[in-house]
Amino acid sequence: VLAQTDDGDETDDETDDGVDEGEDGETRAYRVTVANLTPGQPFTPPAVALHQPSVEVFSVGEPANEPTQELAENGNLDPLPGLIEQTDAIRAAAVGEGPLVPKDDPGDTGNPYYTTVELSADASATHLTVVSMLIATNDGIVGVDTVELPTEVNESKTLYANGYDVGTEENTELY
Repeated sequence: VLAQTDDGDETDDETDDGVDEGEDGETRAYRVTVANLTPGQPFTPPAVALHQPSVEVFSVGEPANEPTQELAENGNLDPLPGLIEQTDAIRAAAVGEGPLVPKDDPGDTGNPYYTTVELSADASATHLTVVSMLIATNDGIVGVDTVELPTEVNESKTLYANGYDVGTEENTELY
């Protein structure tokens, strides 16, 4: 949601370069819910980032960076915090608490099919990225990359993520 000033007015303070910096360092709070709507594909805990538009955690048609490759091949989320620390344009990030399974939980895992993370960032964070490994693949991810965040108080968006083959491992599955 869009940050509000103490008097309840929405903030919209842009610098000369067009980057919205907010007022007096105010932050905007977002609630991001990730749901697994697949019929049978579990996901690793999703990684969520609020960032400036220059950030690309992954890019369709381009080779995967090392953190995305680690996630896609091994479900390893550990390199992502390093990417976040090295990238000043990423203003906030969080990881879901556990794996997400389809709603009917076909493996009777007891895991949820959705998770919600809450993040706050300064107003220069205008975009969202969500990425998770498709567990039953050798190098697949599901996600949305660099989509615009809502700009109005209590505005929400529903996004449907695509699955991607990161292309770093040979596809040798027989089924």
